[in-house]
Formats: sequence, C-alpha cells, structure tokens
Amino acid sequence: MSGSSLFSVSHLPEQENIKVMLAQETKGRFVGPMPVQCFMDEFLPKSPSLKVCPRVNKEPFRKIPEGPTEKSFYMLLADAIRPFAPGLEVVDTSQHPSGGIEYVGFKLRPDVALYSEGCGRTRITDFELMDMFLEVKSSDKFEAFEDPPQETLSELSDNDREKFLDE
Repeated sequence: MSGSSLFSVSHLPEQENIKVMLAQETKGRFVGPMPVQCFMDEFLPKSPSLKVCPRVNKEPFRKIPEGPTEKSFYMLLADAIRPFAPGLEVVDTSQHPSGGIEYVGFKLRPDVALYSEGCGRTRITDFELMDMFLEVKSSDKFEAFEDPPQETLSELSDNDREKFLDE
C-alpha cells in the first residue's frame, strides 16, 4: 500500500476514480466522530485493579524524521514500536508486496505489519497471519479520517449534524 501503488502519496491518473469508488464502498460504515474521552469511558472504562500506565520513552520516536519521503522512516517506526508490542513481531513490509492479495490490479503491501511471534509466517507480507498493520503518511493532508471541530458539531441541530457528517 505504499510506494507507487494506488494508496501512495504520488498521484496516479485513475486515483480520483478509485477514491470515489472507495468512498462509495465505505459510505455509511463509519460512525462518528466521537470525542476520545467519550470513547475511552464507554469502551475502556477505568478499573480499580489496573495499574497506572507507565511513562513512555519517546526517544525512539524522536529518531523518526519528518519530511516528504515515507520510506525513510518505516524501519525506524518498526524499531520504535517493538518495545510496546511484547509477543509480536514488528516488520517493515513496505517493500514486500503480498503474495496474492490485490486491489484493482495492485498487490498490497502495508508499511509496517505486526505478527504473533511463532505464527509460522513464511513471507514478509502475509495478510492471513497479520494481527495488525500500519499505513503511514508523511503529511496530515493524506489522513484517511478527519474529525470536524467539536464546537462545529455541537452548534448544529440533529438534522444538520447528520447532513454535515454525511458529507
């Protein structure tokens, strides 16, 4: 899903048609936006038996460069994530297309994949065995989701809010 594939930052001639098709396919499948604290309270309530989350060492993440090229930071990102993923193998899959998973003629290759240790993986990119994958973008303008400001939503009537979110 990176490099010169249709999900990359570079523009392909058919990219606009693909975006329209993907938008149509996913229409109505997302609910939101939901404020982060509401999500946490609803789906991850605090438990008295849980310990306080330890402080995160941000130093490995500071080594990841900002800039126009994504390829320069996949391995650094994988290295930074490893300490937070016990029992998982974190792999830079950005240059390794899947063996057979294609979308509109393009073999898919996520930027970073996580596999359970000892899962029996024989290929670098194996969607059947992946527990999770990451697709990284070098700029916020390439984000797949954008939440409107909460004040904008709270000022709208229910009908206007639904129309705003639908558009």
